[in-house]
Amino acid sequence: MNTQELQAKLLIYYQLKFAAREQQTLADFRALTNGFASDVYAYTLTYRMGATVYHEPRVLKLYSAGVGGADRALKERHALRSLHEEGFPVPGSTLVEVDEGHLGRPFVIMEQVEGQTMWQALETASPERRRDLIRLFSGLLADLHSLSYAVLVPNLLIRDEYTLIKREIHNLKQGGTEFLPLVEWLQARRELVPCKRPVVTHRDYHPWNIIITEQGMYEGIIIDWGWQISDPRFDLGWTLSLMERAGHDDFRAAALDEYERIVGHKIEHLAYFEVLASAHWLLQVLNSLKSGAHLRNGARAGFRALVSDAAHKALDMIYARTGVKLPEVEAQIR
Repeated sequence: MNTQELQAKLLIYYQLKFAAREQQTLADFRALTNGFASDVYAYTLTYRMGATVYHEPRVLKLYSAGVGGADRALKERHALRSLHEEGFPVPGSTLVEVDEGHLGRPFVIMEQVEGQTMWQALETASPERRRDLIRLFSGLLADLHSLSYAVLVPNLLIRDEYTLIKREIHNLKQGGTEFLPLVEWLQARRELVPCKRPVVTHRDYHPWNIIITEQGMYEGIIIDWGWQISDPRFDLGWTLSLMERAGHDDFRAAALDEYERIVGHKIEHLAYFEVLASAHWLLQVLNSLKSGAHLRNGARAGFRALVSDAAHKALDMIYARTGVKLPEVEAQIR
């Protein structure tokens, strides 16, 4: 579906969903990102209610078709709504739709946040401004980890301090036999990493998922929530290993120093969680390559080329920290 067709179908959806609104139009409809798992568009919705005309900047996020995409849409909408009500800096969401009959895929519509990604801001920042942005980056993550997980999951059953790490390892094991050597390494050491304080984890926290705003209550707004209740070290391990794969070691070191300064202590057994998070990232890569569920329009070859270098760096990091090699994973990302 091209952009014009999508805009026309979205307008029909609005007209059906909000029949009492008059003169509904969509203006400045444009793609923000076209990824392998989701596509994001911005536009302005205009309509009349009585004598009042409303202009509402909005973002449409389309997920992959099928049950997985519907689950992701519902999950992200839940996080946006609940965290926004809590006063945490996320875009406000207006609705979620899992009926694929409207736009061909599940979707969420949310408020449009004006600004630039944190990474864009970092690229042109003075040294002093860069330090401020890194403080903001680590501060937002620490703030997230200071929230009660009950904000999103009020009735979560956690039997003991090892429940969540067991679940992380189990999910990796269920991903396929390719990771079994690493699963054994993780299981043998899980008693070293009890989770003292379960938190909401973002699961893909990096400077491209933070919008630096020019006005409003918050300077930084966090987007793209694939959240889970887990150990805060998983989030930190994901972020640090991602920045390492991207070649941004200076940012990685500064962000870790600032996070530890904010929380008031050194993070123990961080290497374990960097390995765990890297393995989960590799599992996502392999699942996309195997199923093609996220690779629309023959994009598998492009996806492989895009992630190949980072995937090999992830494998090298895992080997360096554990001594465990994953030849079946390596064979699939060549």
